[in-house]
Amino acid sequence: MALNVFEGQCCLKCFETEPADNAVEPAITEQSHDLSQLKEKVVSHLGARQFKYLEIHRWNAVAGEWAIQRSFKVE
Repeated sequence: MALNVFEGQCCLKCFETEPADNAVEPAITEQSHDLSQLKEKVVSHLGARQFKYLEIHRWNAVAGEWAIQRSFKVE
C-alpha cells in the first residue's frame, strides 16, 4: 500500500513477521495526523498479540520520506 502524507503525518505498520529490508508487506497500515491515536492502537494490538512487529513512522518533509520513529517486537 502506498502511503499518502495527506492521509496523515504519522503511520502505523503492523507485520505478522519481522520485516527485512522492506521485503515483507505490512498486514495493516493505518495513517493519522494524531500520533496519540496510533499509540493507542499499538497498545491495543500488543495486548491482543495480533502482530509480531509494529512500527510507527512519521513523515520527514525535508528528506521526503517516511522515517521510523519507534518499533515494537513481540517475543
